[in-house]
Amino acid sequence: MPLLKTPRSYWGRSLVYVSLLFFILWEWLRPLDATTDTLRTDVGYGQRGRHDDCHARRTRHIGVLLFINYLVLPLFVKVLLKMLFFLFIIYQLYFIPDFPLISNLWLKEVWMDIKLNVDFSLNGQWDFTTQISRTTLFFVVIWAFTTLAFRLVIIRQKSLTVLLVTELYLTALETFTAYDAKWAIVRTLVFGLMLLSLMNLSVIERMTNVSSRRSTWPRSWVVATLIIVLLVSTVGFVSPKAEASWPDPITWVTNVGKGKMIQRIGYGEDDSYLGGPFIMDDQLIFQAKTTQPLYWRGESKDFYDGHGWVSTIDNRRMIPLSDSLPNELYDASLETKAGTQFLNFDKITYSTLFHSGEVNRVNHALPVTDGINYSADFSRLQTEQSTKLDSYELQVDFPVFYREDLLASLPEYSEEIVGRYLETPAELPDRVRELALEITKDKDTPWEKALAIESYLKYGDYTYETTDVAIPGKNDDYVDQFLFDTLKGYCDNFSSSMVIMLRALDIPARWVKGFNSGDYTLDTQTGLYNVEVRSLNAHSWPEVYFSGIGWVPFEPTPSFSSPVVIEDRPDEEQDIAIPALESDERFNRALEDLELEKDIQFGPNGGSSLSEVNKWVVASVIATIILVFAVLLYLFRFTLWMILLERSKKKGKEDSVIFTLFDRIFHMLERKGGERLPHQTIREYVLGVERFRPSHAGQMREFTKLFEGFRYGQGDKKEWENVWIRARMIWKDVATRFRS
Repeated sequence: MPLLKTPRSYWGRSLVYVSLLFFILWEWLRPLDATTDTLRTDVGYGQRGRHDDCHARRTRHIGVLLFINYLVLPLFVKVLLKMLFFLFIIYQLYFIPDFPLISNLWLKEVWMDIKLNVDFSLNGQWDFTTQISRTTLFFVVIWAFTTLAFRLVIIRQKSLTVLLVTELYLTALETFTAYDAKWAIVRTLVFGLMLLSLMNLSVIERMTNVSSRRSTWPRSWVVATLIIVLLVSTVGFVSPKAEASWPDPITWVTNVGKGKMIQRIGYGEDDSYLGGPFIMDDQLIFQAKTTQPLYWRGESKDFYDGHGWVSTIDNRRMIPLSDSLPNELYDASLETKAGTQFLNFDKITYSTLFHSGEVNRVNHALPVTDGINYSADFSRLQTEQSTKLDSYELQVDFPVFYREDLLASLPEYSEEIVGRYLETPAELPDRVRELALEITKDKDTPWEKALAIESYLKYGDYTYETTDVAIPGKNDDYVDQFLFDTLKGYCDNFSSSMVIMLRALDIPARWVKGFNSGDYTLDTQTGLYNVEVRSLNAHSWPEVYFSGIGWVPFEPTPSFSSPVVIEDRPDEEQDIAIPALESDERFNRALEDLELEKDIQFGPNGGSSLSEVNKWVVASVIATIILVFAVLLYLFRFTLWMILLERSKKKGKEDSVIFTLFDRIFHMLERKGGERLPHQTIREYVLGVERFRPSHAGQMREFTKLFEGFRYGQGDKKEWENVWIRARMIWKDVATRFRS
């Protein structure tokens, strides 16, 4: 229907219908922040913004999709508008301000991302799908969801179905999760009853042949609707309720092992929203040879907003391979020992270079040939354009920390250190700072205070837990919740708490993530340690800054031991000489050794089994595909049915095909006008239906005439073709009228 020829009554009334539908669908989005991990990842549109505007983004997006459906435009135009809107979302979330909107550069990045995720999906690496692909999948679900809801309510006028499904959804959340859906159920009931009342008036107008050209409703009907809806809702809410007659379902579900949706442990990029349980995974990440088996550092982050960690600035610069890197991790006067590290990755690869100590040179990094991006602010090494690395060789400096130097370090810091590594959230509860002061009240130096907080967390009343771990709510502080409410968690809880408590004492600290030491054995022939690092070795820890020394790692997490050794300064210092080999020879030899060791079998079938989170991800992807397919099948079901009839007609079954079409029209009339009595002819039945459907009288009379002529006439095939064409037009017109 052309846009300018749309009846005036459509615009006013349908706009009210769409607005009420929007508030009903809004209740589907509100619980996502509390019941899913969409705040932890980009699935909730949370990559660029903070968690508090993720819900606002999703709400705006569902409103825009409903508005596009509301416009009376050709289907291909609506699809095009939605695709352009989706691309704008992707640009807004991931490419501002790096690329201009009118540019094909970011579109190429999106296309490359799609191809990459197709490879991940084909290889079964569901957990390693990128951020853009997760947002895309989420948008497709929202697209299908809004389209289906719009057709049910606005086109088919089955608002009761949407209302009942929404109430069941909210009731299930209220029963089986910690989400408080009490007021959501009330709001949905109010909006749903108003929608039912207003739409039923339109039905009554059509059945009684009352003109509905007006774009609004009679004032008396609207006032009566509001009074009845508010009265019913209020009485239902305040009336006494009987106590539940069955046990707590949450406890039951937890007991049978189906309580929380658990993530898989591993190294990820997004740490803006921490919390929630996970399960272990022994997937091999890399094998390495190193002079000392220390923690494998990935990157550090400096800004904590009460829910997670982000990097505020990242002044990266390209460093050519084999060039010396600046000394940023430790003070120039700190004693170090030279060492070498070779890393060779298995199936999972990263663009970040993991290392122990401080890297002073990258000798090889396959497949990179030009250089590596170095971020001095966070001592992070990363490839250009996020190229995934297969193997690399590093020359590193391992620090030597002396207890006397740490004790003598004074709280004197540069403006840069103070400005970036002492900041805490303005909303940080006072009791966090008070606890830090209480723990360190008898300590004088920064070193002693750091040790006191480390010991308090490591050996105090806190429990290491990976499955029964809380996800902070919107108004909860991640550190405060752990320290005073839950008292259990894993490395992210302990490391974040230590960093924030030290900052509360004006001691610079930052949050670091990477892998712990992994499993290692000493090769007595080469003097190097052979190391295997798996997903379960993913870890986070705090680094504390000491004047004249640099950044020193700590380990406050129970059941973990830091490999960093604090030594007593010897009376006579001796220089330790490290024999050197030619770089190319050393790298090739280490790489050959690591390749030979990659044939180790894991698990009974020679490979790590599909983890629980993989099952959830696979099930989610399959469910999404089925949902999209079902929506498309529902939207185009009449078109598909007509195609099947056309194919049967071409096979010489004209008479049976036309009878099938007439039968379809007749059943449609029965659904709307009631069943035909045994003694009624088709003509008598249609005349009776006309009394209730006067607007369809012309089509139904022509239908009767065509049916009787075809049923009792002796027409040839040419006449059959004319009957087929006209019957198909009547069926399409009647179906459209009955569904609208």
